[in-house]
Amino acid sequence: MATSSSSSSHQDNPQKVQFPLDSAAYENLQEIGSGDKAVVYKAVCVPMNSAIVAIKSVDLNQSTTDFEGKLRDTKTLSLSHPNILSDHCSFTTAEGRLWVVMPFMAFGSLQSIIISSPAFPQGLPEPCIAVFLKETLNAMSYLHGQGHAHGDIKPGNILVDSDGSVKLADFGVSASFYGADHSTGTNDTSATPTETNETSMPDRVAPYGDGCKVDIWAFGITALELARGCPPLSGLPPLLESQILKVKNRYQFSDYESIIKDFQNKEYSVAFKDLVGSCLDQDPAKRPAAETLLKHSFFDNCRGKDFLLETVLRRLESVEERFKKRNRGLGDLLGKEEFGGDQAKVGP
Repeated sequence: MATSSSSSSHQDNPQKVQFPLDSAAYENLQEIGSGDKAVVYKAVCVPMNSAIVAIKSVDLNQSTTDFEGKLRDTKTLSLSHPNILSDHCSFTTAEGRLWVVMPFMAFGSLQSIIISSPAFPQGLPEPCIAVFLKETLNAMSYLHGQGHAHGDIKPGNILVDSDGSVKLADFGVSASFYGADHSTGTNDTSATPTETNETSMPDRVAPYGDGCKVDIWAFGITALELARGCPPLSGLPPLLESQILKVKNRYQFSDYESIIKDFQNKEYSVAFKDLVGSCLDQDPAKRPAAETLLKHSFFDNCRGKDFLLETVLRRLESVEERFKKRNRGLGDLLGKEEFGGDQAKVGP
């Protein structure tokens, strides 16, 4: 691989282990995620005793998003929380790709888990949902307390490690780090209105509020997805879901009116319905803060990560195998010729 140059994460933190800023120091083992402009690999960092990492490789020549600027902004925040996954380092390769090196999260994203869990095709049980949501809220509460909104709360950015720990991908480099849907451009409709940067159109963002209120709305949608076992518009083939969501605005109220009504009629607990309903209030001012949601009755008697391991995680195949199966299934649905033959793969 070609050598690379750019800036390292947290260089002013003497306790932070410094990973090399050279693509030659990493050996990619297997592709575990892909999209139009980004590929995610499971890899090893050879000089660091072959530590297992995940590398997100973004084609900067095709992306309209200022990823490098986002990363620089993130580095100045010095965020540290057990439920936030920050990168080891980031740099630009000689081929014009941004590499973001992050800890490898063995079970991947919640997006891949809810799609791939054969035991819960209709959604996860509420006790499991409570654990995932509470850990996510811990991260959100910390971010909001520091004066920062995440801007892209969704199952693809909530990652789960081998011990059952749950982490929210660092909001400077999120965009579905382990998921199959890598929306990398601000012009991509699937990126709005959760993004609240300067390029977001006011008329598209206004109904949802801004900043932290958008995060709360997206958190409510995430809760819905975990309960339903699939993203919205699930009447369509699941493997085509990310493509459909690129065409329709992911968080339009009109898209969710019937879904929310159906949700309220299902046999969920009163506490869960109240939690979701409060997050999806059309008046942003009425949505509770993350810190307030942590005290919601839905989280009374909430279990821990050991419970997740016993009920969901140990039943799953590896994130690598799940990605392979999704690609094979997508090829079968759309036709192999569209992907260039039997050996072709989805993504760059």
